[in-house]
Amino acid sequence: MRFILACILAAIAPASTVDEKRPVRVLFVGNSYTHMNDLPRLTARLAASARPPRAVETELVAEGGATLERHWKAGRALEAIRNGKWNYVVLQEQGTLGPSDDFRTINDPAVFHTYARLFDDEIRKAGAKTLFFMTWARQDSPDGLTALARAYNRLQRLPVIRSLLLLVGPFFMVVGRISADQLRTSSSHQGT
Repeated sequence: MRFILACILAAIAPASTVDEKRPVRVLFVGNSYTHMNDLPRLTARLAASARPPRAVETELVAEGGATLERHWKAGRALEAIRNGKWNYVVLQEQGTLGPSDDFRTINDPAVFHTYARLFDDEIRKAGAKTLFFMTWARQDSPDGLTALARAYNRLQRLPVIRSLLLLVGPFFMVVGRISADQLRTSSSHQGT
């Protein structure tokens, strides 16, 4: 969990040089990977415990298993982006880039890229910066992380995307030197 928080805080740290008195505002849009351990609240608490402390205000728009497409069509995330005066919006796509029959096959990233571009455009219009939260592969999908990395790398190369990429899954697996199955509880793919 501390790895994820460190990634997010490192990404939002530049905002602290703008106006130390105003809190950094971060909207999280995702699914169970974001809300299971209350990542927004933990991010704010970690920032408050830093030296010097930094105020971070967060909000969460999450639904279990949700894709960016589902968030876009539901409209709640878009409304929060347009009305929240955020500094950053963290977008977390569904771990297999959309529903799959076997819950481990990484889908074609075209739909993910479409909705990532739509969200990024709206986030920039609202005056915020986009942070993409790249998750990890499922335990029974050893090639999944490579497929996810390709999808996020392609996204970053699109000329219309102006975002930062939080390499949470790879960070866990490489820097933390832990395996994908250690990222989740024994009975679930969730958990940060």
